[in-house]
Amino acid sequence: MSLSKRFLRKIEYPSLSLRSYHSVVCGPGQVYWKDGVVLPDSFRQIKAHRLRSRTILEAGQWFAEDPGATAVCKEGTYFALDSEVPGHFGHFTSEIVARIWGWKLAKVRFPELKALISFDGKQGDLYNWQYEILAAAGVERKDVEIIHQPTLVERLIGATPMFSNPKFVHPNLKEVWNDIGRNLYCPMTKYDKIFVSRRPEIGRGCSNSDEVEDFFNSQGFKIIYPEDYSVSEQVSLFNNASTIAGYAGSGMFSLMFTLEPKKVIVIGSESYDAINEYLIGSLLKAKITYIWCKPKISHPEGTWTLEAFMSEYFVDLPANSKLLSDALA
Repeated sequence: MSLSKRFLRKIEYPSLSLRSYHSVVCGPGQVYWKDGVVLPDSFRQIKAHRLRSRTILEAGQWFAEDPGATAVCKEGTYFALDSEVPGHFGHFTSEIVARIWGWKLAKVRFPELKALISFDGKQGDLYNWQYEILAAAGVERKDVEIIHQPTLVERLIGATPMFSNPKFVHPNLKEVWNDIGRNLYCPMTKYDKIFVSRRPEIGRGCSNSDEVEDFFNSQGFKIIYPEDYSVSEQVSLFNNASTIAGYAGSGMFSLMFTLEPKKVIVIGSESYDAINEYLIGSLLKAKITYIWCKPKISHPEGTWTLEAFMSEYFVDLPANSKLLSDALA
């Protein structure tokens, strides 16, 4: 299959709606169920042929295992703002932020509304960067309710997501992104060109990253590792740059918080079939060039594997010299 077929020529997005449910059990990792039915808000890829969730134990295509007894009951109204992986920067910015559009509308209707989100890992609270992004989008820290076990709530408000890789991005999401970008921007050293690198331990690494980064450094790029900066600094670095290059993945997602169109170069494995940067860039009118690279492990013919998706890859700079030259012109 031609890799170009990954990129949608026409993006069809769903209509937006807010839904109100009564007496809903909410589990960590974006799981919501009522009267033996898993609610649609439990799924992040709402246009997938088959709805799946890593936090739901399937018992066949149409059934899931009973999650067990509810341990906690909470009165009041809550806004579904969770993710399968809420502590992951990429999932948080692409999935949780995609539902924030409904927060202000629901907050007017229910002034005591709380945003319901779970935490993953060993920390007992959200990361500071999560609170910072939420606050920049209008969700105050005092309005965040954290769950770590199945919880029965009196009322749950769900919102249609405005973004779902690899299917769609809603045009109105730009308003949410711009609000966050403006509110998080801070004065700092400006670099006109940045290269967003990726440490090997994160996975899906570039086997000749030193060679790649030496090349971009020679072209005047500042090499950055996003995790070395606060979320405000990341937003500022991306906004200040006119050209942003880097390895495909969540490190590039701060692109969504930029206020002006950028020139973007994305480097990734042929077996990494996510198109987040393409969807983000399509909405923001970015000029994007993709450099596809041969992975160490490819997907078997006619199927998909996580091992291939996360595979290491090699960037053939000589073979891509013309493409890079045009992208940097």
